[in-house]
Amino acid sequence: TITVTHNGINSPVTVTLVGNGSISPASAPVMSISLSNLAMDSTTVGSVSQKTFVISNTGTAGLTFAPSLSGAGSGQFTVIPSIGSSVVPGSSQVVTVVFAPTSTGNKSAVISLVNNASATPTLVSLSGQGLSPVPVILVPVGSLIMDTTGVGLSSQKTFSIVNAVLANLVVAGIAV
Repeated sequence: TITVTHNGINSPVTVTLVGNGSISPASAPVMSISLSNLAMDSTTVGSVSQKTFVISNTGTAGLTFAPSLSGAGSGQFTVIPSIGSSVVPGSSQVVTVVFAPTSTGNKSAVISLVNNASATPTLVSLSGQGLSPVPVILVPVGSLIMDTTGVGLSSQKTFSIVNAVLANLVVAGIAV
């Protein structure tokens, strides 16, 4: 109630106030992630491939997160950023996953994103396949110029064959 006292007629005047009170929700971060599984491209051993995903903060307070890798194939993957990051409300952070298989076969791991938006880490499952390297043959010489040689005589020249990849190169034959 509001009471207004004055020097005019009908003093004092009272006004009754009516309303509903509410408590504003506390500000909090909300983590939104663009995927929960990330399948990497099949990648040759000794090579790398990469893919990205996005972490968004749709809340009203700053989001912090820190990634960690676990699982049998965790050594085959790298997460960038690899340390904790912050995302302001209404913004997002791109996370890059690099796959660098050291052996052939199917690889898997899990990224745990420990964050201040939930009591449990947000998980992203990773998978990829390491492929056998294929030999790449390099012959540094495009042509050999032979010495002038008389009829019935022979001449020889040498050249090198280089295997440019760490894969077994089997030369089945050389023909002239």
